[in-house]
Amino acid sequence: MSDVPQPDPQLIFTYLHGLLRTAGLYLPTHPQTHRAKQMLFRALSGDLAAHGRLTYRFMGDLLVANDRILPRESLLYRRFLETCQQERGIGAVGFTAGLQEPELDALLEALTEGVGSSVGEWSARRRLSHLHLAPPSEADRQSGEGVARRAYYGSIEALRDIESMIRARRALSLEQIGTLRVSTCCTSSA
Repeated sequence: MSDVPQPDPQLIFTYLHGLLRTAGLYLPTHPQTHRAKQMLFRALSGDLAAHGRLTYRFMGDLLVANDRILPRESLLYRRFLETCQQERGIGAVGFTAGLQEPELDALLEALTEGVGSSVGEWSARRRLSHLHLAPPSEADRQSGEGVARRAYYGSIEALRDIESMIRARRALSLEQIGTLRVSTCCTSSA
């Protein structure tokens, strides 16, 4: 049994985002940047030792870790997901066992500067073995996935509206109560 902690994909993504934010404030050689990179590397190493692979896919405004939607992180890091896909040319970040710390430097470069016109060419030039980047996918707006995503975020917005009405001590409409009942029913059975 390893004494390296094995955090969950949500926490690892928080470390990844934290490294990016730290790099925006400090030079790559600064102790804070180094500390943030070390935290991410230790967390990834523990997860990869246990599971062998970790992949984050950015699907519009959804964050998916190893085929599992991370709803909270999708909301928290919505701007980050948008920037990766639209400005950096990145639609997925994958890690495999054997990841080396210099590969995190390459990832940081990709997330801050982008990968240019081809993720494959960018990765090949850097000879990355355990870090895998993919371009954004072009999801069809009418696909089942697109419909589900829009329904999911529509529900989130409806629940936010209901919460604000409750906090303001205003009466809810029958439609809002119906939305609340459907949302509660669906989330409790998941």
